[in-house]
Amino acid sequence: MMKYKQQIKEYKEEIEKKYVRIEAENRTVKACQNILSESILSKQSHRTSYFEFLYEQTKFIKKDGGFYKVVFLCVYGYG
Repeated sequence: MMKYKQQIKEYKEEIEKKYVRIEAENRTVKACQNILSESILSKQSHRTSYFEFLYEQTKFIKKDGGFYKVVFLCVYGYG
């Protein structure tokens, strides 16, 4: 009887591991991909103003500590 209980337990764990977890991971990955693709499309669909661009760049500038990047952006613009 214990042998059967052990086999049932192992079978349940195997099914949970193979099908339930993997399916949940796949759904999560697909949802994240959809969110990322929507955000990329929305960013591409509208053109940002100069000040919006500068605001976005300050996030990167703060990480690098680049004062000269700010000066360069203000003087030459972004394209």
